[in-house]
Amino acid sequence: WLHTMSEPLAAALKPGTTVQIFPALGDLFLRGKGGVSIYGYLPVMPMTLICAGLMVVVSLLTRPPRPEIIAKYFPQSSPTPGAATP
Repeated sequence: WLHTMSEPLAAALKPGTTVQIFPALGDLFLRGKGGVSIYGYLPVMPMTLICAGLMVVVSLLTRPPRPEIIAKYFPQSSPTPGAATP
């Protein structure tokens, strides 16, 4: 494997060139001088989108918190400006 992939990997070290990591997957994973990219984006972009999507899905699938729990962290009365807090 190393002998068959050594030329493309060496070519990937040149600026501006990329090599497919898994040719069967097309351009999904590319290796270039800057590292691995997923469809041309750094891996943090798909991870952020997936995490944001999962957060929305989980929040829609779970029950909302009870009113007493919300009141514990978000009290209804607001302190008056300049008043001392206990």
